[in-house]
Amino acid sequence: MRIKGGGNYSCRLKFKEQSVKDRNPRQVHVFVQDNRTGEKVAILIGKWDEAMYYVLGDPTTKPKGYDPMTAAVLLWEIDNLLLKQDTISPPLQSLLMR
Repeated sequence: MRIKGGGNYSCRLKFKEQSVKDRNPRQVHVFVQDNRTGEKVAILIGKWDEAMYYVLGDPTTKPKGYDPMTAAVLLWEIDNLLLKQDTISPPLQSLLMR
């Protein structure tokens, strides 16, 4: 999915498909691209329901064996203390639906 903003950057959002070899569901890869030059300026990696990380630059231009997670910055992480949607009590849920 492509996300184009009014500014200088656009994003390509990709939900990684689960395979037989790689059973790591809910992964998201986002490539941030400069609209003027067409270069990848950053990537976002993570799981949409756990944590997302930001890596500046294009990791495909790095040497073989480079791990982009070594330069990753945590953007957000879901706190385990937060209520999960499935654990909301029915009375509270009915108030939220109004």
